[in-house]
Amino acid sequence: MSDTDDAQQADDELLALLGEAIEDTNAVPPWLTRFANESHRLLSLEGELAAIVSDSLVDAGEMRSGAGVRTIEFAVDGTTVRLEVDGAEIRGSVSPAPSEVHLVTETDPHSIQVNQRGFFQFDTPAGLFRIVAVVDGSVIRTDWVRFS
Repeated sequence: MSDTDDAQQADDELLALLGEAIEDTNAVPPWLTRFANESHRLLSLEGELAAIVSDSLVDAGEMRSGAGVRTIEFAVDGTTVRLEVDGAEIRGSVSPAPSEVHLVTETDPHSIQVNQRGFFQFDTPAGLFRIVAVVDGSVIRTDWVRFS
């Protein structure tokens, strides 16, 4: 066997191994497809940015964390989003009641169960998050906040 044949055989073996590696990565898990679609849908929701109209931490003149219950209220075009944190849980409401609410963190979007009156609750996420709500077909999103 010549050096050319040896090189050709080595190339063929390498290409076969690369082909197997590519075939193994072609199957996308269904959960990843759902996650990607939901992430894209949430990121593509432009929506109206609800401005902070009150923050109990600032209103009380306390610019430090850990001072009991903290409430932040956002508003835009007649829609109000209110968040209240007390320890490890956040309770919130959207008025008028939304058809859907999402918690968007720096890494993941999550759908939040919301009742017919617009109330919801979730565990306080680490880091920044925002609320995205669909109210009467319009998308409302809060500014990024941090409670932890």
